[in-house]
Amino acid sequence: MAFVTSEGLWFDELYIAMQSRMSFRELLQHLANEDVHPPLYPLLMLGWSRLVGSTGELSLRLPSALFGALSVAAVYALGQRMFGPATARLAAGWLAVNAFAIHYSQEARSYSLLLLLSTVAVLAWYQWARQAAPSLGDALLYGVAALLVAYTHLFGMLLVAFLGLTDLARVLRRRMPGRRLLGTYGGIALGMAPWGPCLWSQATRVQQGFWIPRPEVLFWVDYLRQYAGHALLGLAALGASALALWGAPRTRGAEEDAPSQGSPSLPWTRESAMLAWLLLWGVFLLGVPFVLSRVGQPILHAKSAIAVLAPMALLSARGMTRLPGAWSGAVAAVWAFGSLAVTTLGYRTYEREQWREMVTTVERERAPTDLVVAYHPRYDPSAFYRYYLDPATELVMLCCDSQETCAPGDAQLEALAAHHGAKQLWLLRMRAVAGALPPGLEHSWRVVESRRFNGGILQRLVQGGDGTARVEGAGSPSSPVLSGRCPHVLHWHPAAPRPRLSERRPTTGRAWPRRGLPR
Repeated sequence: MAFVTSEGLWFDELYIAMQSRMSFRELLQHLANEDVHPPLYPLLMLGWSRLVGSTGELSLRLPSALFGALSVAAVYALGQRMFGPATARLAAGWLAVNAFAIHYSQEARSYSLLLLLSTVAVLAWYQWARQAAPSLGDALLYGVAALLVAYTHLFGMLLVAFLGLTDLARVLRRRMPGRRLLGTYGGIALGMAPWGPCLWSQATRVQQGFWIPRPEVLFWVDYLRQYAGHALLGLAALGASALALWGAPRTRGAEEDAPSQGSPSLPWTRESAMLAWLLLWGVFLLGVPFVLSRVGQPILHAKSAIAVLAPMALLSARGMTRLPGAWSGAVAAVWAFGSLAVTTLGYRTYEREQWREMVTTVERERAPTDLVVAYHPRYDPSAFYRYYLDPATELVMLCCDSQETCAPGDAQLEALAAHHGAKQLWLLRMRAVAGALPPGLEHSWRVVESRRFNGGILQRLVQGGDGTARVEGAGSPSSPVLSGRCPHVLHWHPAAPRPRLSERRPTTGRAWPRRGLPR
């Protein structure tokens, strides 16, 4: 929870805040027609915001922090079942100080929930799979866990597919009856059926264009650094995993936790095979999206595959237990110190988009008569600015069409300025840094000050343009949109109460911000 609100909400979190103000029906329609994610997390946040009566920064990020803490407990439970308490303690400690996990446990997005439910799903699957004749309760527990993770994220569906392929291998090796496979995964497919048409619609929209870049062949090198928190920690995790695999006993029952290594129904009878399966879990979650991203629309991103932290923690912890005597505890202590140092020092630099900092700068410095104008060449983000703007502040949204004609136009802005007696105009350009001033604006206004924020720029303009005002470091003129009006308007829902100023946390000085990881 430390520094959980040291930075303001960024675009994706503001999107969640917007969704949390919709009605249940509106949210479902929005998810089906505009979003690209399954519905579980937005629905949970909708219920949570109704329960606490707030969409402030702390209330939005608190569920992610709780999911992150529960993920540590889930990894401990999985490690204890598979390898015993010594490995479980080290794996839980590894995850508890992991910078990547901490970052997404302080963000109002679905990734810490994805990590939690992925680990719980594997734990439920392990309990179900290790029995030759599992009870109905174990089967239902696994089915529910699989459905929850599948309804959380596309990569949750990939995890269920991986577990299904593992069970298919068990059927082919005659370790599990085929009817058990068909019954379990038939039920999971039936549970996903209501979301099937929406999933197809979302996949079609993603194939038409998405923001994720195509991954390079050596993407895993950078991902290893991100997941471990630092390049040196990544090398250490790789070495510990190799030590776990190399030092695993080749016969069943040679370790402290031999009873937890399963039954004849499992696809392994040796610890080495169990560790190889954990490695395969991570490889599958990264390898399949990598192949799909190379041949089609890219979908692979480090945060989407956050569930690989669980097998990574278990493999690293198992490798540490291979060290002799006090060396195991010493290496674990050095690892924890390094991870905490990376996380703590990271709080000293801004990382997220600074919507809050930009808006509160305007609120603090503008005169009562100044105009506040938001501009983006492709969509209307005024709803996001209004999250932090004082309700009494009038915000003008500038929209431009494909002929670079803006509404309101230059003459309308001049008339509006004259009506308010405005001598200055504050131009908010979050996510719209590149390019000249909006078409026509430079003829009557000129830039006297520009301030850079993460993800955008704030410009102060006065009347008297010279036709040459451009954003510092910009290239071509502003990108036109595809229609004559803002084609993608993000509406701030008026039905729910706005967060109070104390919850929006306007800042008057430099907060102690945190550095996250590349998104």
